[in-house]
Amino acid sequence: MDSTAVAAAHPNIALIKYWGNRDDGLRIPQNGSISMTLAGLHTVTRVRFGDDLPSDSVVLHGLPATGEARARVTRHLDLVRHLAGLSARAEVVSVSDFPGSLLRLPALILLLVGTTITVNLGFQV
Repeated sequence: MDSTAVAAAHPNIALIKYWGNRDDGLRIPQNGSISMTLAGLHTVTRVRFGDDLPSDSVVLHGLPATGEARARVTRHLDLVRHLAGLSARAEVVSVSDFPGSLLRLPALILLLVGTTITVNLGFQV
């Protein structure tokens, strides 16, 4: 079995953050929030499940993930495997042009050009 999926997403910054999780394991928020999506930046993640893989591998920004970062991804992969009835290991490669550290104000102002504002009220229509 060999299956690959690729997803791209824009970073989302919470302006008014929800307070706590309704489900900590699945990271489902307790309340809604107001956030802003940065349309000019993106993260692309590729996941391949394959019987030829001896173990899960996670590569973030070109470097093998370790510690809690790797553990968080593999916990999610375990959930996906359980729900899908899979036993195959996975290869995850994710790259982003969004800075991992806090942005300085001038950089943030430049990034806000071309953004969209989204409101998450905790339900879908």
